[in-house]
Amino acid sequence: MGRGAAVSVSQNFSFRFCCESESCSIACCHGHAIALNPYEVLRIKEHLGISSEELEARLLSHYDRGLPLLMLPRDPCPFLKGRRCSIYSARPLACRLFPFGMLCDGKLKTVFMPCEGVGRGRSFTLAEYIEEQGAGEYLAMWKRWVSFVEAVERAELGSMRQVFLKILLYNFDFTPKGAARETAEEQFLARLRLAEGLLSSESE
Repeated sequence: MGRGAAVSVSQNFSFRFCCESESCSIACCHGHAIALNPYEVLRIKEHLGISSEELEARLLSHYDRGLPLLMLPRDPCPFLKGRRCSIYSARPLACRLFPFGMLCDGKLKTVFMPCEGVGRGRSFTLAEYIEEQGAGEYLAMWKRWVSFVEAVERAELGSMRQVFLKILLYNFDFTPKGAARETAEEQFLARLRLAEGLLSSESE
């Protein structure tokens, strides 16, 4: 199985991997932009201690079938400082799972990218790697987000609803009624429930 191939794997899939940041090409920090869900945006915002507007200025805004998205550019990543990630503890799921990727059907895929770390270092099962990378909660929030995205794809949103969704989902300097929560996870889920209500009212 050469690099460039992608295959479905189970939680018991075993592999060797070591991130050698001092000698590798840092391919994981370059390439196509990564779509960030609001949970990931909130974690980065809290880590940096900046406003939503300041963070959005570092990201790319995009609309996909009416859904507002914020994208992390990787040409290179704006949070790459020298050869180090400046938001490592708040890095998005895509970064935590590397060299794996996620498909929108909820299945993990191994992605053999041009990475010098694959086949070196410690041996992990996929489940062990997810735990070590602190990706469990990120995965749970990602799956919840995918469910919402599928609902958006079935809806026909007007332009005003799109604007409301962006404010609701990504403007964490504004706290809508019913979205004040203690943890990032709770706040994300509360905003998502409000967004789902917005979709329901659009279809009525």
